[in-house]
Amino acid sequence: MDKQFCVYILASKLNGALYIGVTSQRSARLRRARNRAGEAAEEVAPRLEELIEAQNPDWRDLYDEIV
Repeated sequence: MDKQFCVYILASKLNGALYIGVTSQRSARLRRARNRAGEAAEEVAPRLEELIEAQNPDWRDLYDEIV
């Protein structure tokens, strides 16, 4: 069976650290992110924040919708 991969963009909070990556285990990755809040994030382009705000302008926590 082929694995399904997804690209994710996670934010620690409004205007907080942004995390990007690829995973085949979306739920597990989200749980790890929740448990590791505050770790150093990779530096990303400022336009990434614009992308997030275009799709999620209120910076709602989407954890329950995804997991």
